[in-house]
Amino acid sequence: MGGSDLDGDEYSVLWDDDLIFHRNNERPAHFPSPAQETSLYIRDADMINFLVQYIKNDQVGAIANAHLAHADRQDIFSNICIKIANKFSFAVDYAKTGVSRHLEPNERPTCFPDFMERNYKETYNSKKALGKMFRVAHDYESENKEASITYQDIQMDPDLKFDGWELYKENALKSRNKYNALLKTLLRNYGIQHEAEVFSGAFTNLHCRFQERKDKDEIEKVVVRCMKRLAKNMYEEFLEEFKNFGNVKEMDVRILQKASAWYVVTYSDNNAKFLSFPWTVSKFLANIKLRKTGNQPVLFSPIVVKMDEQIKMHESNNILPHPIHSSLWQDYNYICDSRTVQLAFRVLLLWARDEELLDIYHGIIMDFNVFLRLFLHVAESANYIVSKMNPVSSNERKFSAASLCLEFFSFCLKLRFYNPKEIKEMISFPVHNYNKLSKRAVVAYHKFALLGKFNNLYADDYEEERGIQMKPIYIESKIFPYVPIYVASLQKAEDALRKHSKAEDVSLREIRQTKKVVVSAVGTEQSLKVLKSFLRKKHVWLKELFTTGNLPAE
Repeated sequence: MGGSDLDGDEYSVLWDDDLIFHRNNERPAHFPSPAQETSLYIRDADMINFLVQYIKNDQVGAIANAHLAHADRQDIFSNICIKIANKFSFAVDYAKTGVSRHLEPNERPTCFPDFMERNYKETYNSKKALGKMFRVAHDYESENKEASITYQDIQMDPDLKFDGWELYKENALKSRNKYNALLKTLLRNYGIQHEAEVFSGAFTNLHCRFQERKDKDEIEKVVVRCMKRLAKNMYEEFLEEFKNFGNVKEMDVRILQKASAWYVVTYSDNNAKFLSFPWTVSKFLANIKLRKTGNQPVLFSPIVVKMDEQIKMHESNNILPHPIHSSLWQDYNYICDSRTVQLAFRVLLLWARDEELLDIYHGIIMDFNVFLRLFLHVAESANYIVSKMNPVSSNERKFSAASLCLEFFSFCLKLRFYNPKEIKEMISFPVHNYNKLSKRAVVAYHKFALLGKFNNLYADDYEEERGIQMKPIYIESKIFPYVPIYVASLQKAEDALRKHSKAEDVSLREIRQTKKVVVSAVGTEQSLKVLKSFLRKKHVWLKELFTTGNLPAE
C-alpha cells in the first residue's frame, strides 16, 4: 500500500455503500519536514541528551487531545484545527528530526466533549457521532454494571436426550470434569471472568498484567488458539474408543449415546459454571437433533420462545395493562392473528409505564397516541399489519408477540443516532422526546440480550438488591449559586436527589481545585438509574432542582 513504512499497520477495506461519502475528497494538506541536522560523530552524551530532550518535548498526546476537542466543538477544517494538525506533524516526526512544536495558550481546550471523559475539566455532550456512540455505550455499561453473566435457569433440550445415554454417564462425568478443570485454569491465567468472553472475544476485566490495548489483542489470539487445541483434544478423546470398532451400525448408535451423555451431564447441573463442554462434539449433537425434528426449521430463538411463554402467563393472570381505545387501529388490517399484535402492544405499555415514559391515560414523556403510532409503524415494517390502503398478502411465516416487542426496541434504539431532519424522513408523524424513549430502549434491548429475559415480565420473582454503590459522577460547581459552595446548599441538593430518586443515600462533595462536585450514592438498581438520569440533565434543570427541591418541568 502506498505510503506504508511496513511497520505493522493494519488496514481494513469496507465496501458498504452507507460508509461512502457522496462528495469530492478534500485536498490533502502538505506538511513539509524540517531539515535534519546530522553529525558523523555521535557520543554517549549525545544519545543521553537526545533521550532527555525527547521526553521533555514529547507533545503527541497533548496535541492529539487538543485537536480532537477542537474538532468536535468546531470542525476539522477550522483554522485552529489546521494549525494544530501542522504541529501534530512536527510532534510525530520529532524522534527523526529533533524539531518540535508546542501548543499556544489559546490552542489548549478549556472544555472537552463527554466522550473524552475529562471529568476533572468542564465537559459538554458532544453532538457528533463519537458522542452519540459514547453515550449509548455508557448507558448500557452503567445500567448493566450489576448484571451477572453467570448461567441462570439452565434448561435441557429434551430432543438431545438419546436412548441409552446412561451407558456413558460415568465416562461423561470424568471427561466433563477434566475439560472444566483445564478451561478454569485457562481463564484464571488471564483473569477472564466467564467462558462466554472466550468465545466472543469481549473481555470485561483481564488480569492487571494485560491492560494495554495490544495486550488484549494478543490475548484474544492466544486464548482462541488454546480453546481450539482443548476442543480438538476432547474431540479426539471422544472418538478414541471407536477407532477399532467392528460393527459400523452399532458404532453410530454408540457415538450418539456418548455425545448425548456429554450433553445431559452438563445441562442437568443447575449450578453449572461452564456449558461449552458438550459442544466440542457439536456435529453429533446436531445429528441427534435432526433425528428428532427432521428438517423442521427453528422459528424463533429459545429466549424469544421463553419470553412468549412469560407474556401468555401474564395475560392469563390479567397483569398486562389494557390500552385505551384509539381509532388508529382501524387504519390497518392484520397479516397475522390480531391478538398477537395487541398482546405485544400491551407488553410495551407495561414496559413504558414501568420506565415512567408513559401513563396509560396521559403522557408523561410521550403522548399515548404517538407511542401507539410508533408501534404501528414498526408492526407494519415488520409485516405484522398492513395499511388498509394496501392489499393484504398471504404469509406463511410464524408470528410472535415477543419478537414484535424486540422489533420495537431495535427500531427505537436506532433513533438516537439520527437527527430530527432524518427522523422526519423516516416517520411521517412528529415524535417528541424520542431521545428518552430510545435511551430506555437501548437498555431494555441489551439487558434482554445479556440476561436472556425481559425484567418487566419477572416483577413477581424479582426482589431488588439494596445497598448497591454507584460509581461516583462529577457535576460542575457552577450549577450552584456560590463558589465555594455553602454546606447548606450541598445538603439541600442531597435531600432533593435522595427524595426524588428514592436512593438510600446520596452524598455531594466539592472539589475546589477542579471546580467539580463529586456525587456518590447507595441504593437499588432502579433508584440509581433514576439518579443518574437526573445528573445527566442540563445545568438549568439541575440548578432549579437544587434550589427549589422540586422536579422541574421537562
